[in-house]
Amino acid sequence: MASAKNVGSELRRAKTISIMSLTGGALLLAAIAAVALVFLFARSERNRALGVWEERLGIVAETRARVVDDWVEQQYQEIGALADNTALKLYMTELARSAATGDHVTEARAQAEYLRNLLTVVADRAGYLSAPRTPEVEANVDRVGVSGIALVDPSGDILAATRGMPPVRSPA
Repeated sequence: MASAKNVGSELRRAKTISIMSLTGGALLLAAIAAVALVFLFARSERNRALGVWEERLGIVAETRARVVDDWVEQQYQEIGALADNTALKLYMTELARSAATGDHVTEARAQAEYLRNLLTVVADRAGYLSAPRTPEVEANVDRVGVSGIALVDPSGDILAATRGMPPVRSPA
């Protein structure tokens, strides 16, 4: 038979184990909740940082697009000024006529030289001129042109071009 003292001791021990179990469970739940909250906080901070970067990149892209649009507009103005040049129109007509008839007179060379000089000035102002790529050794080799402006006839043959103008392939 169990004595009252043993029963009281067993009840206290059961009560202590019960309190410890509840406290341990509560601590475990609190730890799980804390970890979940840390992950939620990290995700929200990541999303916030991504939003900030998207905004910054959007501003940079907008600025760059504006710069490109301005550059393209400037190029259209330069080419438009060339197209409106009366001397260029006259000399191009004369050069095209002399190329078609085969008459290569001194006047045609002078006109081509004038056009080459005009194109060189416009190309320099518009930023189309660059130093030709040359090999380390100065030898009798062709220099590769990388930029320039050229005037071509309807068949695609170059009538006048700046120095350093890359090759123009005529339509086949």
